Amino acid sequence: MEFIPKVDLNVALNDLDAARQHIRAAGAAKIGAVGFCWGGTLAWLLACRREVDCAVAYYGSEIDDFPNEHARHPVIMHIGDADRTIPPDKLARIKEAQALYERTGIDLDDTTRHIELEVRTAYSNFREADEVLKSQEKVVEQAQEAVRLATSRYEAGTGTQLDVLNTQTTLTKARTTQIQTLQDYEVARARLERAVGEIVPEQRTGR
Repeated sequence: MEFIPKVDLNVALNDLDAARQHIRAAGAAKIGAVGFCWGGTLAWLLACRREVDCAVAYYGSEIDDFPNEHARHPVIMHIGDADRTIPPDKLARIKEAQALYERTGIDLDDTTRHIELEVRTAYSNFREADEVLKSQEKVVEQAQEAVRLATSRYEAGTGTQLDVLNTQTTLTKARTTQIQTLQDYEVARARLERAVGEIVPEQRTGR
């Protein structure tokens, strides 16, 4: 084992990866790595850093030296709890690192689901605010037309001043509501931008 400290780890992994590429070029559909002792560590690191389809590590004696490495491909690790070939403290560190990684994965999944829910909710609220604003714009247009018609009838002598005042009041209320719906729209758009981390293009026209 005295030769291990003298070996450049990256060179060893590159040699193994070159063998993988050669086998792949020969037509192999799936390629795995199996290693014993220090070779178990190399098999583990291949699954972390290279493109093997899977790896099996028997007594990866130096795996605990890489607590921040995480396998990107399936790995089976064999270490006997009662076998002192791997000292108990090394085994404990390996298990601790694995447990931490699994907890991190769970936390990441929870965070991902939370973000997805936040984005869906923000998008739904944005679409709703956009539709309400479109509807309110039509209400304002109708109120404006009602004022025009009431004014025309009053000027023609077929309507009353009260009719004009009533339509003007209705128009004022419609515009007030439009201002509120516009504010709601902008708030919904800002929340969507925050949720997705991007600027949401302005979709409204005629304001």
